[in-house]
Amino acid sequence: MRTRIIGSNPVEKVTVQKSEMNKSPADPSVLLIRKHRMGDIIMVLPVAHWFHNQRKHIVVATKEEYKTILDFAAPAVSFCNYSNFIPDNYDEVFELDKLALNQEGVKTKVDMFFHLAGINTNEVSSEKKRPKMICKPNEADTAERFFASKRLDDRINVAVTVESFNPKSPRSMGLEPLTDTFFENPNINFLILGRNPMRCPIMPNVLNWTGNTPTLERLIGVVDRCDAVITIDTGMMHLAGALGKQTLAIFGPTRPEFLASFYTNMVVLDANRECSPCWERGCENICTPTVPPKLINETFQEVMSGYNGYKVLDFKGETIKEK
Repeated sequence: MRTRIIGSNPVEKVTVQKSEMNKSPADPSVLLIRKHRMGDIIMVLPVAHWFHNQRKHIVVATKEEYKTILDFAAPAVSFCNYSNFIPDNYDEVFELDKLALNQEGVKTKVDMFFHLAGINTNEVSSEKKRPKMICKPNEADTAERFFASKRLDDRINVAVTVESFNPKSPRSMGLEPLTDTFFENPNINFLILGRNPMRCPIMPNVLNWTGNTPTLERLIGVVDRCDAVITIDTGMMHLAGALGKQTLAIFGPTRPEFLASFYTNMVVLDANRECSPCWERGCENICTPTVPPKLINETFQEVMSGYNGYKVLDFKGETIKEK
């Protein structure tokens, strides 16, 4: 029985990977539709892998720029361009662009995607809900050569992202909370990453790569090569979580229990304000930047000690949740 989708506007031509065209005729096919963004596509991966484990051929329809996420998923997932898919080519089609926040069993955004795909979240283990990606050998080799050419391997390397796609978003933190505590540490290289160019301190161990990461493949290679990641709630956080990196994530207007609690090796600093989540409406960027620099430094030491669980602290350093 074919599952119909609601609210799509497919056009005449479908573009798929060769793996889809070569699939076994006996494999039922499933199409998951999620247009964007980077973090959301990463959070769709557990649903795709659940269908994969059910011996179903899984395809994700999304924007071309996110195809790399599917290629680097573990295991890889077939891609279909969001603008050219034909629902009738698939046995089951699930629209994941909807919202389903108040449904029974939906505690995280990953749960929401499972629910939209008709899967009972209570039947899925915590491990199966964690997005998983792996850096391909060729990209790992490229990153290794690049780091060697820059003589970065003699220090700890930390990837840092402090701005969201929209620099004016209250999720953005800026570099000020890091400048006095971190950048003076001569044993650490800080690789500042971000799509939009930004000014950074002129210091030998601070590398300003904002606006300069050429492709998502290269970004995955760089992050995988780093020892740890410091990030706000943005696509970088989900990339670090899916790669299993030691991560310090800083939250303000969004909720970590909904967007990060399925990851491991992660400590979250959460503003934990009564107005959260505001989802960036009506705020003048006074949320995330209020994180105390001393707290970032102390928490980062715990992250670098090999912390392998998931913990949330408020901006006073008090534990809100740990598992």
